[in-house]
Amino acid sequence: MNQQRTRITVSLICSKLFSERTWTYRISDTAGFGEKRSRKRAVDEEVAARWFPWADRVSATLDIVQNFPRTSFSDNEFRVLTWLLAANGVDHVPSISRMKTQQEELRRHFSVETKKYIGALGHTYYVNSLAGIIAQVCSTNLLFRWTQEMANPKVRPNLHFYPEDAGDTLEHAWQGRRWKEKIDPTLLTPMVRLGTQDFFVHEPAHLVNGTVCLPIRWFERDGKLFARAALMEVVTSDITGYWIVREDLQRELPITDFDLAFPALQALSTSYSLPDMNTEGWRQ
Repeated sequence: MNQQRTRITVSLICSKLFSERTWTYRISDTAGFGEKRSRKRAVDEEVAARWFPWADRVSATLDIVQNFPRTSFSDNEFRVLTWLLAANGVDHVPSISRMKTQQEELRRHFSVETKKYIGALGHTYYVNSLAGIIAQVCSTNLLFRWTQEMANPKVRPNLHFYPEDAGDTLEHAWQGRRWKEKIDPTLLTPMVRLGTQDFFVHEPAHLVNGTVCLPIRWFERDGKLFARAALMEVVTSDITGYWIVREDLQRELPITDFDLAFPALQALSTSYSLPDMNTEGWRQ
């Protein structure tokens, strides 16, 4: 009850204070305060980068305060807070309109979409988008947009994208045999990046020993990436030559054995008059 009465009192005071819009420019008891400030200000790039996606520390902390659970601020209360900061010499205190614009931008770029559904019995329920929760880095115009866990430095190291061969250990779902051997490879993480090259499952790859293989699935072992791959061979005939995928010759290969990804291998095959690397030239 006391807290409610206090909030009502503060709200009344705020309403009284901000019924006049010119009062902030008549205060001059602090250096520089009381003078109308330009809305345009130079943005320190280093500060902006450090506090991205906010412009600076003040904007970030004010936004956090405004979004404390069960501690919402009215517009008048927020004006008192920003006046208090400015009166004590804090520079670049944003206006409430600027804060609202910034919050709308943050919600548009970073929030998880909540989807509305109608149940089989006609009841309404809401579910947060799974894709939004685990969304990867994507770009928009000249900015990068990160959402949720993929950009969280506390969470990202704990996310696992490949099955793990942990021997007899079974502590996590990704260590299960079904993940490593049974699940459709197209439903798992399909790519591994090595240097500047991207190796995909079901795309031929050239190995450092000169052979060609077809990666089927990727997995981890002892913290290193491996591929389950089928070897490929060239078979020549009187008319033409073609590639065959030797599913009977499957190997587990460390990622360090891989040399050229499919685009580079395709260019190499043309240079050395090898059969076309397109799928039309494969046989099993």
